Amino acid sequence: QHLPGERSILFLDMGTLRAAPNRVMALSLDSGEKRVLIEPGGHARYLPTGHLLYAFEGSLWAVPFDAPTLELRGQPAPVVNRIRMFLGAAAHMTLSDEGTLIYAGDAGEEFAIRLEWRDSQGVVERAIRLNRPGTVWTPRLSPDERTVAFGLEETEDRRSIWTLDVEREVFSLLTPDHNTRSFEWSPDGRWIYFSSDESGNYEIWRRRADASGPPELVLERESHQLVRSISHDGEWLLFAETDAETAGALDIGLLFLTEESDAQLLLEGETSESSAKFSPDGRWIAYTSNESGQREVYVRSFPDLGPRIQISREGGLEPVWSRDGKQLFYRGEFDMMAVDVEEGSRFSAGPPHVELSRGLFFCPPQNAGSYDVTRNGRFLLLNYGGGESQWATGESFVVVLNWFDELKQLVPSGQ
Repeated sequence: QHLPGERSILFLDMGTLRAAPNRVMALSLDSGEKRVLIEPGGHARYLPTGHLLYAFEGSLWAVPFDAPTLELRGQPAPVVNRIRMFLGAAAHMTLSDEGTLIYAGDAGEEFAIRLEWRDSQGVVERAIRLNRPGTVWTPRLSPDERTVAFGLEETEDRRSIWTLDVEREVFSLLTPDHNTRSFEWSPDGRWIYFSSDESGNYEIWRRRADASGPPELVLERESHQLVRSISHDGEWLLFAETDAETAGALDIGLLFLTEESDAQLLLEGETSESSAKFSPDGRWIAYTSNESGQREVYVRSFPDLGPRIQISREGGLEPVWSRDGKQLFYRGEFDMMAVDVEEGSRFSAGPPHVELSRGLFFCPPQNAGSYDVTRNGRFLLLNYGGGESQWATGESFVVVLNWFDELKQLVPSGQ
Protein backbone atom coordinates (compact mmCIF):
# COMPACT_ATOMS: atom_id res chain seq x y z
CA GLN A 1 0.00 0.00 0.00
CA HIS A 2 1.22 3.51 -0.85
CA LEU A 3 1.41 5.61 2.30
CA PRO A 4 0.24 9.27 2.21
CA GLY A 5 2.52 11.35 0.00
CA GLU A 6 3.30 8.23 -2.05
CA ARG A 7 7.00 8.30 -1.13
CA SER A 8 6.81 5.13 0.97
CA ILE A 9 5.26 1.70 0.56
CA LEU A 10 3.83 -0.55 3.29
CA PHE A 11 4.52 -4.24 2.65
CA LEU A 12 4.59 -7.68 4.28
CA ASP A 13 7.81 -9.66 4.61
CA MET A 14 6.76 -13.31 4.91
CA GLY A 15 8.97 -15.58 6.98
CA THR A 16 7.46 -18.89 5.88
CA LEU A 17 10.77 -20.37 4.66
CA ARG A 18 13.04 -18.31 6.89
CA ALA A 19 13.75 -18.24 10.60
CA ALA A 20 12.22 -14.78 10.92
CA PRO A 21 8.46 -14.44 11.53
CA ASN A 22 6.09 -12.51 9.31
CA ARG A 23 6.71 -8.80 9.75
CA VAL A 24 5.27 -5.49 8.57
CA MET A 25 7.78 -3.22 6.87
CA ALA A 26 8.00 0.11 5.07
CA LEU A 27 10.12 0.96 2.02
CA SER A 28 11.28 4.51 1.21
CA LEU A 29 11.04 5.10 -2.54
CA ASP A 30 13.58 7.93 -2.26
CA SER A 31 16.40 6.20 -0.37
CA GLY A 32 15.51 2.53 -0.77
CA GLU A 33 15.72 2.11 3.01
CA LYS A 34 13.61 -0.66 4.56
CA ARG A 35 12.26 -0.31 8.08
CA VAL A 36 10.63 -2.94 10.30
CA LEU A 37 7.42 -1.55 11.79
CA ILE A 38 5.76 -4.60 13.38
CA GLU A 39 7.33 -7.98 14.19
CA PRO A 40 5.64 -10.41 14.26
CA GLY A 41 2.55 -9.39 12.31
CA GLY A 42 0.91 -9.52 8.90
CA HIS A 43 -1.66 -8.04 6.51
CA ALA A 44 -1.06 -4.40 7.40
CA ARG A 45 -3.00 -1.39 6.19
CA TYR A 46 -2.69 2.31 6.95
CA LEU A 47 -6.05 3.91 7.80
CA PRO A 48 -7.14 7.54 7.38
CA THR A 49 -7.78 7.59 11.15
CA GLY A 50 -4.01 7.66 11.71
CA HIS A 51 -3.74 3.98 12.63
CA LEU A 52 -1.69 1.10 11.35
CA LEU A 53 -3.95 -1.96 11.26
CA TYR A 54 -2.40 -5.44 11.11
CA ALA A 55 -3.22 -9.10 11.74
CA PHE A 56 -1.65 -11.27 14.43
CA GLU A 57 -2.70 -14.69 15.81
CA GLY A 58 -6.29 -14.56 14.62
CA SER A 59 -6.99 -10.93 15.62
CA LEU A 60 -6.76 -7.49 14.07
CA TRP A 61 -4.52 -5.09 15.98
CA ALA A 62 -4.19 -1.32 15.68
CA VAL A 63 -1.54 1.19 16.73
CA PRO A 64 -1.36 4.97 16.22
CA PHE A 65 1.03 5.62 13.35
CA ASP A 66 2.69 8.73 11.91
CA ALA A 67 2.95 8.04 8.19
CA PRO A 68 5.41 10.84 7.22
CA THR A 69 8.00 9.72 9.80
CA LEU A 70 7.10 5.99 9.71
CA GLU A 71 6.91 5.94 13.51
CA LEU A 72 4.51 4.17 15.85
CA ARG A 73 2.88 6.57 18.30
CA GLY A 74 1.58 4.21 20.96
CA GLN A 75 1.05 0.63 22.03
CA PRO A 76 -0.70 -1.87 19.74
CA ALA A 77 -4.04 -3.22 20.94
CA PRO A 78 -6.41 -5.92 19.60
CA VAL A 79 -9.53 -4.43 17.99
CA VAL A 80 -11.23 -7.42 16.27
CA ASN A 81 -10.96 -10.99 17.54
CA ARG A 82 -11.57 -14.41 15.92
CA ILE A 83 -10.83 -13.47 12.34
CA ARG A 84 -9.90 -16.13 9.80
CA MET A 85 -6.23 -16.19 8.76
CA PHE A 86 -4.22 -17.67 5.90
CA LEU A 87 -0.68 -18.96 6.65
CA GLY A 88 -0.63 -16.76 9.73
CA ALA A 89 -0.04 -13.74 7.50
CA ALA A 90 -3.15 -12.72 5.58
CA ALA A 91 -6.46 -11.88 7.23
CA HIS A 92 -9.70 -12.56 5.37
CA MET A 93 -10.88 -8.94 5.58
CA THR A 94 -11.35 -5.73 3.60
CA LEU A 95 -12.01 -2.08 4.51
CA SER A 96 -13.61 0.77 2.62
CA ASP A 97 -12.18 4.29 2.83
CA GLU A 98 -15.39 5.34 4.58
CA GLY A 99 -14.92 2.85 7.40
CA THR A 100 -16.98 -0.24 6.49
CA LEU A 101 -15.21 -3.39 7.70
CA ILE A 102 -15.96 -6.85 6.27
CA TYR A 103 -14.20 -9.97 7.53
CA ALA A 104 -14.57 -13.74 7.58
CA GLY A 105 -15.15 -14.98 11.10
CA ASP A 106 -13.09 -17.82 12.52
CA ALA A 107 -15.22 -20.95 12.14
CA GLY A 108 -13.98 -22.23 15.50
CA GLU A 109 -15.22 -25.74 16.14
CA GLU A 110 -16.72 -25.88 12.66
CA PHE A 111 -13.28 -25.50 11.08
CA ALA A 112 -12.75 -28.84 9.34
CA ILE A 113 -9.32 -30.18 10.27
CA ARG A 114 -8.75 -33.70 8.98
CA LEU A 115 -6.07 -36.34 9.09
CA GLU A 116 -5.75 -37.73 5.59
CA TRP A 117 -3.91 -40.82 4.35
CA ARG A 118 -2.96 -40.12 0.71
CA ASP A 119 -1.02 -42.14 -1.84
CA SER A 120 1.73 -40.66 -4.02
CA GLN A 121 -0.90 -39.59 -6.56
CA GLY A 122 -2.68 -37.56 -3.91
CA VAL A 123 -5.72 -39.85 -3.72
CA VAL A 124 -7.31 -39.85 -0.25
CA GLU A 125 -7.46 -43.43 1.01
CA ARG A 126 -8.80 -42.55 4.44
CA ALA A 127 -9.73 -39.41 6.35
CA ILE A 128 -10.57 -38.77 10.00
CA ARG A 129 -12.01 -35.46 11.09
CA LEU A 130 -10.43 -34.08 14.27
CA ASN A 131 -13.49 -32.73 16.03
CA ARG A 132 -11.56 -30.85 18.69
CA PRO A 133 -11.76 -27.07 19.23
CA GLY A 134 -8.38 -25.47 18.59
CA THR A 135 -5.42 -25.67 16.22
CA VAL A 136 -3.91 -29.08 15.49
CA TRP A 137 -0.16 -29.60 15.05
CA THR A 138 2.38 -32.29 14.22
CA PRO A 139 0.71 -35.66 13.47
CA ARG A 140 3.03 -38.52 14.42
CA LEU A 141 2.38 -42.18 13.62
CA SER A 142 3.24 -44.77 16.26
CA PRO A 143 5.79 -47.39 15.13
CA ASP A 144 2.97 -49.93 14.54
CA GLU A 145 0.88 -47.20 12.80
CA ARG A 146 -2.17 -48.03 14.90
CA THR A 147 -2.11 -44.72 16.77
CA VAL A 148 -1.56 -41.10 15.79
CA ALA A 149 -0.32 -38.57 18.33
CA PHE A 150 -0.96 -34.90 17.63
CA GLY A 151 -0.67 -31.55 19.36
CA LEU A 152 -3.73 -29.44 20.10
CA GLU A 153 -3.46 -25.71 20.78
CA GLU A 154 -6.67 -24.78 22.59
CA THR A 155 -5.49 -21.25 23.44
CA GLU A 156 -2.27 -19.32 22.89
CA ASP A 157 -0.84 -20.54 26.22
CA ARG A 158 -2.45 -23.98 26.38
CA ARG A 159 -1.15 -26.86 24.26
CA SER A 160 -1.62 -30.55 24.93
CA ILE A 161 -0.88 -33.91 23.30
CA TRP A 162 -3.69 -36.23 22.24
CA THR A 163 -3.60 -39.74 20.80
CA LEU A 164 -6.01 -41.21 18.26
CA ASP A 165 -6.77 -44.93 17.96
CA VAL A 166 -6.91 -45.12 14.17
CA GLU A 167 -9.10 -48.22 13.94
CA ARG A 168 -11.70 -47.17 16.53
CA GLU A 169 -11.35 -43.38 16.00
CA VAL A 170 -11.16 -42.83 19.77
CA PHE A 171 -9.32 -39.75 21.11
CA SER A 172 -7.36 -39.76 24.40
CA LEU A 173 -5.67 -36.87 26.23
CA LEU A 174 -2.06 -37.70 27.15
CA THR A 175 -0.88 -34.49 28.88
CA PRO A 176 -3.78 -32.94 30.84
CA ASP A 177 -1.51 -31.07 33.28
CA HIS A 178 1.28 -30.01 30.93
CA ASN A 179 1.59 -27.17 28.42
CA THR A 180 3.45 -29.00 25.67
CA ARG A 181 5.19 -28.27 22.41
CA SER A 182 6.90 -30.86 20.20
CA PHE A 183 7.02 -34.61 20.82
CA GLU A 184 8.12 -37.97 19.39
CA TRP A 185 7.38 -41.68 19.84
CA SER A 186 10.02 -44.02 21.23
CA PRO A 187 10.96 -46.72 18.67
CA ASP A 188 9.17 -49.44 20.68
CA GLY A 189 5.96 -47.35 20.83
CA ARG A 190 5.81 -47.51 24.65
CA TRP A 191 6.69 -43.86 25.36
CA ILE A 192 6.04 -40.41 23.99
CA TYR A 193 8.78 -37.88 24.68
CA PHE A 194 7.62 -34.27 24.77
CA SER A 195 8.60 -30.73 25.73
CA SER A 196 6.77 -28.99 28.58
CA ASP A 197 7.24 -25.64 30.33
CA GLU A 198 6.75 -26.78 33.92
CA SER A 199 9.64 -24.59 35.17
CA GLY A 200 9.16 -21.66 32.79
CA ASN A 201 11.57 -23.14 30.23
CA TYR A 202 10.64 -26.06 28.00
CA GLU A 203 12.18 -29.23 29.45
CA ILE A 204 12.02 -32.75 28.01
CA TRP A 205 9.61 -35.20 29.63
CA ARG A 206 8.22 -38.59 28.72
CA ARG A 207 5.04 -40.51 29.48
CA ARG A 208 3.81 -43.99 28.62
CA ALA A 209 1.75 -43.78 25.46
CA ASP A 210 -1.17 -45.57 27.14
CA ALA A 211 -1.09 -42.95 29.97
CA SER A 212 -0.64 -45.76 32.53
CA GLY A 213 1.92 -43.80 34.55
CA PRO A 214 2.72 -40.18 35.43
CA PRO A 215 5.05 -38.04 33.26
CA GLU A 216 8.77 -38.35 34.00
CA LEU A 217 11.34 -35.55 33.69
CA VAL A 218 14.13 -36.47 31.26
CA LEU A 219 16.18 -33.30 30.70
CA GLU A 220 16.21 -29.82 32.24
CA ARG A 221 18.57 -27.02 31.19
CA GLU A 222 18.61 -23.23 31.47
CA SER A 223 17.08 -22.84 28.03
CA HIS A 224 14.23 -24.25 25.94
CA GLN A 225 14.51 -27.80 24.57
CA LEU A 226 12.09 -28.96 21.87
CA VAL A 227 11.95 -32.69 21.06
CA ARG A 228 12.69 -33.50 17.41
CA SER A 229 13.75 -37.13 16.78
CA ILE A 230 14.78 -40.41 18.43
CA SER A 231 17.19 -42.86 16.78
CA HIS A 232 15.81 -46.24 15.69
CA ASP A 233 17.82 -48.07 18.38
CA GLY A 234 16.35 -45.79 21.07
CA GLU A 235 19.75 -44.58 22.26
CA TRP A 236 19.79 -40.96 21.07
CA LEU A 237 17.35 -38.04 21.14
CA LEU A 238 17.72 -34.92 19.02
CA PHE A 239 16.25 -31.67 20.27
CA ALA A 240 16.18 -28.03 19.21
CA GLU A 241 17.41 -25.55 21.80
CA THR A 242 16.96 -21.81 22.07
CA ASP A 243 17.44 -19.16 24.75
CA ALA A 244 17.17 -15.40 25.19
CA GLU A 245 20.77 -14.78 24.12
CA THR A 246 20.29 -16.31 20.67
CA ALA A 247 17.21 -14.15 19.98
CA GLY A 248 15.13 -17.12 18.91
CA ALA A 249 17.77 -18.90 16.81
CA LEU A 250 17.65 -22.67 17.24
CA ASP A 251 20.58 -25.03 17.80
CA ILE A 252 20.51 -28.83 17.53
CA GLY A 253 21.22 -30.75 20.72
CA LEU A 254 21.82 -34.43 21.49
CA LEU A 255 20.89 -36.52 24.54
CA PHE A 256 21.99 -40.12 25.28
CA LEU A 257 18.85 -41.92 26.52
CA THR A 258 20.08 -45.34 27.66
CA GLU A 259 22.53 -44.00 30.25
CA GLU A 260 22.51 -40.93 32.46
CA SER A 261 24.64 -38.27 30.79
CA ASP A 262 24.79 -34.57 30.04
CA ALA A 263 23.22 -33.25 26.87
CA GLN A 264 25.46 -31.61 24.27
CA LEU A 265 24.96 -29.29 21.32
CA LEU A 266 25.75 -30.79 17.92
CA LEU A 267 25.16 -27.72 15.77
CA GLU A 268 25.20 -24.21 17.20
CA GLY A 269 25.89 -20.70 16.03
CA GLU A 270 24.25 -17.45 15.00
CA THR A 271 22.12 -19.14 12.33
CA SER A 272 19.11 -21.30 13.13
CA GLU A 273 19.22 -25.10 12.71
CA SER A 274 16.13 -27.14 13.46
CA SER A 275 13.74 -29.92 12.41
CA ALA A 276 16.49 -32.52 12.85
CA LYS A 277 15.56 -36.12 11.95
CA PHE A 278 17.56 -39.34 12.26
CA SER A 279 17.68 -41.56 9.18
CA PRO A 280 16.26 -45.08 9.66
CA ASP A 281 19.77 -46.59 9.92
CA GLY A 282 20.87 -43.87 12.38
CA ARG A 283 23.91 -42.86 10.31
CA TRP A 284 22.56 -39.55 9.02
CA ILE A 285 20.71 -36.49 10.28
CA ALA A 286 18.47 -34.36 8.06
CA TYR A 287 17.80 -30.83 9.31
CA THR A 288 16.94 -27.31 8.19
CA SER A 289 19.18 -24.25 8.39
CA ASN A 290 18.77 -20.61 7.37
CA GLU A 291 22.50 -20.04 6.89
CA SER A 292 21.98 -19.15 3.21
CA GLY A 293 19.32 -16.56 4.03
CA GLN A 294 16.35 -18.90 3.67
CA ARG A 295 15.56 -22.30 5.10
CA GLU A 296 17.08 -25.22 3.23
CA VAL A 297 17.25 -28.94 4.04
CA TYR A 298 20.70 -30.46 4.65
CA VAL A 299 22.09 -33.87 5.63
CA ARG A 300 25.17 -34.65 7.75
CA SER A 301 26.62 -37.91 8.98
CA PHE A 302 26.15 -39.06 12.58
CA PRO A 303 27.87 -39.09 14.99
CA ASP A 304 30.98 -37.61 13.32
CA LEU A 305 29.13 -34.72 11.57
CA GLY A 306 30.90 -34.91 8.25
CA PRO A 307 30.49 -32.45 5.35
CA ARG A 308 27.12 -30.81 4.94
CA ILE A 309 25.08 -32.04 1.95
CA GLN A 310 22.35 -29.71 0.67
CA ILE A 311 19.15 -31.53 -0.30
CA SER A 312 16.61 -28.82 -1.18
CA ARG A 313 16.83 -25.94 -3.56
CA GLU A 314 14.84 -22.70 -3.55
CA GLY A 315 13.82 -23.31 0.06
CA GLY A 316 12.78 -26.31 2.12
CA LEU A 317 11.65 -27.33 5.59
CA GLU A 318 10.12 -30.24 7.56
CA PRO A 319 12.36 -33.11 6.38
CA VAL A 320 10.95 -36.62 6.90
CA TRP A 321 12.68 -39.88 5.89
CA SER A 322 10.79 -42.73 4.28
CA ARG A 323 10.62 -45.78 6.56
CA ASP A 324 13.04 -47.71 4.31
CA GLY A 325 15.49 -44.79 4.09
CA LYS A 326 15.36 -44.64 0.28
CA GLN A 327 13.69 -41.23 0.07
CA LEU A 328 13.83 -37.96 1.94
CA PHE A 329 10.74 -35.75 1.80
CA TYR A 330 10.42 -32.07 2.64
CA ARG A 331 8.05 -29.18 2.17
CA GLY A 332 8.97 -26.67 -0.49
CA GLU A 333 7.41 -23.28 -0.87
CA PHE A 334 4.34 -24.72 -2.59
CA ASP A 335 4.70 -28.49 -3.00
CA MET A 336 5.70 -31.62 -1.12
CA MET A 337 9.12 -32.52 -2.50
CA ALA A 338 11.06 -35.82 -2.55
CA VAL A 339 14.67 -36.79 -3.12
CA ASP A 340 15.87 -40.34 -3.84
CA VAL A 341 18.76 -41.19 -1.52
CA GLU A 342 21.19 -44.00 -0.80
CA GLU A 343 22.30 -44.57 2.79
CA GLY A 344 25.18 -46.63 4.09
CA SER A 345 28.79 -45.58 4.68
CA ARG A 346 28.42 -43.02 1.89
CA PHE A 347 25.41 -40.85 1.17
CA SER A 348 24.13 -39.83 -2.23
CA ALA A 349 21.04 -37.87 -3.22
CA GLY A 350 19.23 -37.29 -6.49
CA PRO A 351 17.57 -34.06 -7.64
CA PRO A 352 14.41 -32.86 -5.87
CA HIS A 353 11.11 -33.60 -7.58
CA VAL A 354 7.49 -32.80 -6.76
CA GLU A 355 5.84 -35.65 -4.84
CA LEU A 356 2.53 -33.99 -3.98
CA SER A 357 1.12 -30.83 -5.52
CA ARG A 358 0.34 -27.99 -3.13
CA GLY A 359 -3.26 -28.02 -4.32
CA LEU A 360 -3.79 -31.44 -2.70
CA PHE A 361 -3.17 -30.39 0.90
CA PHE A 362 -3.33 -27.29 3.00
CA CYS A 363 -1.65 -26.79 6.35
CA PRO A 364 0.68 -24.04 7.60
CA PRO A 365 4.35 -25.11 7.83
CA GLN A 366 5.50 -26.20 11.28
CA ASN A 367 9.02 -26.54 12.69
CA ALA A 368 8.14 -29.87 14.29
CA GLY A 369 6.47 -31.12 11.10
CA SER A 370 2.96 -31.13 9.64
CA TYR A 371 2.95 -34.63 8.09
CA ASP A 372 4.31 -38.16 8.45
CA VAL A 373 5.05 -41.08 6.11
CA THR A 374 3.78 -44.67 6.47
CA ARG A 375 5.69 -47.90 5.85
CA ASN A 376 4.03 -48.37 2.46
CA GLY A 377 4.90 -44.84 1.35
CA ARG A 378 1.54 -43.21 2.04
CA PHE A 379 1.39 -39.72 3.48
CA LEU A 380 -0.35 -38.80 6.70
CA LEU A 381 -1.31 -35.16 6.20
CA LEU A 382 -3.02 -32.48 8.21
CA ASN A 383 -5.55 -30.77 5.97
CA TYR A 384 -7.05 -27.52 7.24
CA GLY A 385 -10.39 -27.38 5.51
CA GLY A 386 -10.82 -30.99 4.43
CA GLY A 387 -13.80 -32.29 2.49
CA GLU A 388 -14.13 -31.05 -1.07
CA SER A 389 -12.83 -27.59 -0.22
CA GLN A 390 -9.57 -26.42 1.35
CA TRP A 391 -11.50 -23.75 3.22
CA ALA A 392 -13.50 -23.95 6.42
CA THR A 393 -17.07 -25.16 6.49
CA GLY A 394 -19.80 -22.87 7.76
CA GLU A 395 -18.64 -19.75 5.88
CA SER A 396 -19.71 -16.48 7.48
CA PHE A 397 -18.90 -12.81 6.92
CA VAL A 398 -19.23 -10.02 9.45
CA VAL A 399 -20.03 -6.52 8.23
CA VAL A 400 -19.40 -3.55 10.54
CA LEU A 401 -20.66 -0.13 9.43
CA ASN A 402 -18.87 3.03 10.59
CA TRP A 403 -16.15 0.90 12.17
CA PHE A 404 -13.71 3.82 12.26
CA ASP A 405 -15.82 5.36 15.06
CA GLU A 406 -15.33 2.23 17.17
CA LEU A 407 -11.62 2.12 16.35
CA LYS A 408 -11.06 5.69 17.55
CA GLN A 409 -12.63 4.81 20.87
CA LEU A 410 -10.61 1.61 21.30
CA VAL A 411 -7.26 3.10 20.24
CA PRO A 412 -7.17 6.94 20.35
CA SER A 413 -4.74 8.28 17.77
CA GLY A 414 -4.85 12.01 18.50
CA GLN A 415 -6.38 12.78 15.11
